Amino acid sequence: MNPMNQESTYSYRPLRSPRSIRLVNILGIEEENIFCEVVEQDIDSGPPYVALSYVWGDPTIKHTIAVSGQSLGITESLHSALKDINGFLETHKDTPVATRDVFSAHEQLIWVDQICINQKDDVEKNVQVPLMTEIYSRAAFVASYIGAETDDTLLGVALLQILIEFYNKNKAILDGQSVFLHDYRLEELGLPSSEDPCWNALRSILHRPWSSRTWIVQEFVVNPINYIICGRTRLMKWEILFHLVMLASKRSLPTECILDSGEQDVSLLIEQERANGRIHALSQLRRFYRTEEGLNKSLCQLLRICHSHQSANPKDKIYACLNLARDRETLAIQEDYSPSTTVEDVYIKTATKILSHSQDLDLLSSNSPQKRLTLPSWVPDWTQYETGQGALLHHTALLRQRLYCASADLPSQVWFDEHSTILFTRGVVIDRLALMIATPTENLRSNSVPSAQEILYLQIVLESAMNNADNKVYKDAAKMKEAIWRTLIANVTHENQEATSVYEQHFDAFMAQSEQRSAGSAADTEPVNLVTLRMAHQFEQAMGSRSSGRDIGVTENGYMCLVPNGVQLYDVVTILRGGRVPFILRAEESGGYKLLGDAYVHGLMKGEALEFSDLSEEICLV
Repeated sequence: MNPMNQESTYSYRPLRSPRSIRLVNILGIEEENIFCEVVEQDIDSGPPYVALSYVWGDPTIKHTIAVSGQSLGITESLHSALKDINGFLETHKDTPVATRDVFSAHEQLIWVDQICINQKDDVEKNVQVPLMTEIYSRAAFVASYIGAETDDTLLGVALLQILIEFYNKNKAILDGQSVFLHDYRLEELGLPSSEDPCWNALRSILHRPWSSRTWIVQEFVVNPINYIICGRTRLMKWEILFHLVMLASKRSLPTECILDSGEQDVSLLIEQERANGRIHALSQLRRFYRTEEGLNKSLCQLLRICHSHQSANPKDKIYACLNLARDRETLAIQEDYSPSTTVEDVYIKTATKILSHSQDLDLLSSNSPQKRLTLPSWVPDWTQYETGQGALLHHTALLRQRLYCASADLPSQVWFDEHSTILFTRGVVIDRLALMIATPTENLRSNSVPSAQEILYLQIVLESAMNNADNKVYKDAAKMKEAIWRTLIANVTHENQEATSVYEQHFDAFMAQSEQRSAGSAADTEPVNLVTLRMAHQFEQAMGSRSSGRDIGVTENGYMCLVPNGVQLYDVVTILRGGRVPFILRAEESGGYKLLGDAYVHGLMKGEALEFSDLSEEICLV
């Protein structure tokens, strides 16, 4: 029977209780036709089931399946996922992949959001969405379906196995060493040449849109058993995939694993880097999201980590993280999918709740000068992510070690107007920006060294600051040089540690290596110093992580700053109570200030502002 010929459309029955869920039992598949039934179970006592994680993709309904003799429309991506997951379950009935009796049960039950939640019932969604953390954590296992097999999928899988064997054989040499920095021939190492299509096949697997979904964070981290499935093929353990990305980013494995060195489109390279970053973030969250004391990330931290993830419904940028947050009960934010509550309403309410219950202003660091939504400048637009912008508050362990403490130990003081659109706080306006210059990171994004012109930019910034007769901050050439290199990396090394004075040698190596490369063919004949090359790459790595998407600014008094793109001359540097970092504001003609974003300001990151101000000035953000 063809599901497309069903005369009646599937009608959802109301669930019996707030703890009830629906599960899908696939009865059979004939070519493109899927026949199934939906059964209601209690989440606390129901039978074992598989929770499906997948990409919705194009929301257009392109297929119809038969549910208990009635038709139900689903997307292309779910249609593909159901066919492949059903085939995977059938194939692995008698293999060690079977867990918790899910395969031995009479019914092979699957939970999948698109079918098991009535997508047209906002009231039901308000009840079911908060249960999703439990649904995934209670599943026999999570099937993370990254998409259908393509012609080159098996090539990529085979290369994965080759790289694992290569790494295991050379582990003592590769660990902690940036081996793949200088000219190397993959063939001489027993690996396929860089022109071999298997490298692109591997990158295609790693960079599928699966990891870009906001909901994937919850679906991926909460269950100890998670199978990554491509088509009907189970890839190796997720730990191996993520370890491969980490090793390649450190140049302990060929960068061909994660970046196409021949790609000329910078935007595509940036997207590849973002995908690699999301994979790394998923790995870290899966390992550390829960501690012995309970959930270890606040909602503010989760929203920052997941800012670049995507969701079809912008409200889900908040709701997908909510149940993973340690402060979810304190914040008391309730899912609300009703059309009368706008996305702007949800974002403003979330921001005010977080700021009202926090001792810090970390939330403000998620802002940028431009927004898609109509929001106050201090409310982050979680639908928009500044491509490649270096994050100052990314490493929470360093923050606990007081890497940045611009307002010392002073707690935040915030209050709002009656409409919650104006934020009042206290702090001090420090200085105005008098010089702006681009950072030398454009070429870093394309995986190459900065050009001679970009090195000249660095020198101009340094000399401009040194020749400023009114400079009240950095008194001599040595302090000027320290200011520039610490600012370029926001005082954080490639190993995500606070930089010590010794790290200046990495800056010197970076400058020397860049100038040698920029000199052209004459320099190519000079012998390569691998130690210098490695140190140069490490500084480049640190600079790319922090300076990318930012500009260098120098204030009227000579402070060296790393500021967001879009900041202009005469914008002001401020320290706000509860702020770990300084913020850049722009005075509005109508009164108050517009928040542009956070900044690294050398000489103001350790509470130095308290030497000349008590941070008591009232500051209004609109």
